[in-house]
Amino acid sequence: MQNMKYIPGESHQSAKIDFVLRELIILFGYFNGLWIAVGINPENELVKALLSVISAFIELDPAGSSLFSPTIFLVFTVLPLVTVICCIGAIYRIGGILGLTAVGIAFIGGLLSTTNLTLSVIALIAGVFLGVIAVLINDE
Repeated sequence: MQNMKYIPGESHQSAKIDFVLRELIILFGYFNGLWIAVGINPENELVKALLSVISAFIELDPAGSSLFSPTIFLVFTVLPLVTVICCIGAIYRIGGILGLTAVGIAFIGGLLSTTNLTLSVIALIAGVFLGVIAVLINDE
């Protein structure tokens, strides 16, 4: 942590918090892999919950089908894709290609957690290690 970039006016504690928050992105990658490994996609669950809330306020279309208006349906079809693209862009901005690789390795570690726990932990540690290097390289 001695290699952290010094920003005038920023306290050392603030720099540590920023570093830890950047590293948490890797854990989110691991947990996304873990959730998918057990059969749950958190993003889909969130979209379903939002759709059920909206359905309480908006009536079904006149034909009585279960689809909402085309605009709402389009928004909730495109929303997950836009979210994934924004997350990948943010990871790339923070850690570059090495950061994307670190999150990908951690994600694979999460996927392996139900089949091979040893390999899962090794992938998580490798992802965190690469993430530290990526953050330090991109801070310079």
